[in-house]
Amino acid sequence: MIETVYIYVDGYDLAEISEELVRRIEKFSEPLGGILRLVDQRGEITSSDLPSWDLGINFDVNALTDEQAKRVLLFFQSLAQEFSRNFVLGVEQPTGLGEDLFEITATGSIEDAVEFLTSP
Repeated sequence: MIETVYIYVDGYDLAEISEELVRRIEKFSEPLGGILRLVDQRGEITSSDLPSWDLGINFDVNALTDEQAKRVLLFFQSLAQEFSRNFVLGVEQPTGLGEDLFEITATGSIEDAVEFLTSP
């Protein structure tokens, strides 16, 4: 059973934008009273490659009203446009592994993601 949904920025080269993204996400999330949980978690550096970096939000699958879900997706779509970065909506599987389901882009449709978040 899926319990947790995530929306993370796509990519690992986030050093130049991470502080501003965190600030924006915190400000957006504040009125929702803890429903959205900020995630800013970097993996360990193991080679010359950039470490993995989960930056975005987690929330319980049924925590948002339909209107809140749409506002969240529109917010991340506006961040995609402003920062020229895509975001990924996915779910945490019972095994603990994430499964990316939808890409949130500056100009792409979010209707499938809205339907996923608002269907019972």
